[in-house]
Amino acid sequence: MRNEDFFENLRQTLTETAEVVGKKAEDLVEIQKLHSRIRTAQRNVETDYKKIGEIIYQRYIEGELPGQELELICEMIMEQQKEIAGCKEELASKRGQVVCAACGNGNPKDAAFCMHCGAVMPKTDEEGVKTEESAETVEANLAETVQEAEEVAETVEETAEPEKENETEIAAELEEETPVAEE
Repeated sequence: MRNEDFFENLRQTLTETAEVVGKKAEDLVEIQKLHSRIRTAQRNVETDYKKIGEIIYQRYIEGELPGQELELICEMIMEQQKEIAGCKEELASKRGQVVCAACGNGNPKDAAFCMHCGAVMPKTDEEGVKTEESAETVEANLAETVQEAEEVAETVEETAEPEKENETEIAAELEEETPVAEE
């Protein structure tokens, strides 16, 4: 009986471990697919940028202004950039992160500022969903920050005043002690 329990526990542990490893492998494959989609979209954007440059240059040589061809390519670029942003969002979500709206890099969900560009990160709830702050909350936070800055400025001014007085006293003492050179 004892051996049967041991083997049953071993089988159950191995099954659970295989499931966890399988899930991690699936996640890794999904992450690699997202990276591949991002690289492909970025290459497409670069190709479209080159096409725009070639068209503009050719038109310049011919004395014409850019037209609908450029508009179409610009629209294609915008679509590719949306694809890139969507993939980055999905990738960040899989990693338990949020994407900075300013630079597009992933950051921890609880980050107040982007670790790459310093932009203010939107607040998120426990599931990582962006939450909208009310205007009153933003205003209150701003007022609090301004008040803190004013307090710091007052503290700096207060500590600077005695130093100025000391500097004036020291300068006066030095003038008294320094002999005046006679000509």
